Amino acid sequence: MVIKCILSGSMESITYSAKQYRELPALPEHIAKKGPYVNNDEGADHQIIISYEFDRSRLKEAWESVLKQMDSLQGVAGLNISFHISEKTRKVNQSRELPEASASAGNDFSQNL
Repeated sequence: MVIKCILSGSMESITYSAKQYRELPALPEHIAKKGPYVNNDEGADHQIIISYEFDRSRLKEAWESVLKQMDSLQGVAGLNISFHISEKTRKVNQSRELPEASASAGNDFSQNL
């Protein structure tokens, strides 16, 4: 499973959050952290994106560990934190060609992916 955290706000709040984040306690070994990644597309709030991956059987423990880390950022003025929990999904090869017979018949191809 994956918990994706998105921290968004002004450049000042993101910069301060990044400094605070470096001082957080380590995660348990069964949680793999990916990131932080920075998204500062023009015209949008600045964002830090962090993903935490873990086994589904440890959802409660992982959720508590992530919340404990994010709690230290709660008081940062102008910072918004959102959480998204999802199961890992397999990647679909985008260059895959559909079978010609199915394509000409007008079938629903979602089952072929």
